[in-house]
Amino acid sequence: MWLASYPRSGNTFLRMLLHEAFGLKTYSLAGTREMATSGEEVGRLVGDMNVDWTDAVSATIRSDTVPHFVKTHEEPISTNDPCIYVVRDGRSAVVSYHHYLREVDGLDKSLDDVIDGRVYAGSWSEHYLNWLPRHRQNTLLLRYEAITDDPNQAVEDVAAFLGMLPVRDFSIDFSYLHQLQPALFRVGDDAPNIAELGPSEPRFRERHGAVMRELGYYDP
Repeated sequence: MWLASYPRSGNTFLRMLLHEAFGLKTYSLAGTREMATSGEEVGRLVGDMNVDWTDAVSATIRSDTVPHFVKTHEEPISTNDPCIYVVRDGRSAVVSYHHYLREVDGLDKSLDDVIDGRVYAGSWSEHYLNWLPRHRQNTLLLRYEAITDDPNQAVEDVAAFLGMLPVRDFSIDFSYLHQLQPALFRVGDDAPNIAELGPSEPRFRERHGAVMRELGYYDP
């Protein structure tokens, strides 16, 4: 099962929810490189399998009768694989991704580069349209705000989708994550990110307004 999202949209928080509430371990297409950046404690919290992704690993997972959960920011490989897709207000996602690229990856990318999709993950709205989580079969669409603002409801939604009962309550607080890795967990609230758009707001609206309206982040 894919755990898909545009970068900086709550995928790591979802992995933590799956691990703590359901006892599920997860993989990442980024493999060991991701946890080398995130650190050992984050790896423990997400239940990372610490495996580099190869064709052999993919084949083993696909042939297994037990479900496996794989984080990805890539385009979908197949329309048949089950998926949990996490979406975040695009204004907040692009600003957060801009900070990550500069402060964690050390890349000289402008905010307009991210808005235009001139980055690894491409365009925020094109990523959503490639996955089409509202119309894709066997797919649960979760909102970032739902996971961070009401994680207990998110646990219930995931439980219903997976057909599994949670094994414990979800208790991880964003403030703890910020203290643990402030560069990775910069701000949990979308408002400060949205405020940073400033003069780039018209550019963002032109490129992503249609999807923002579809998701209810802009008025129709």
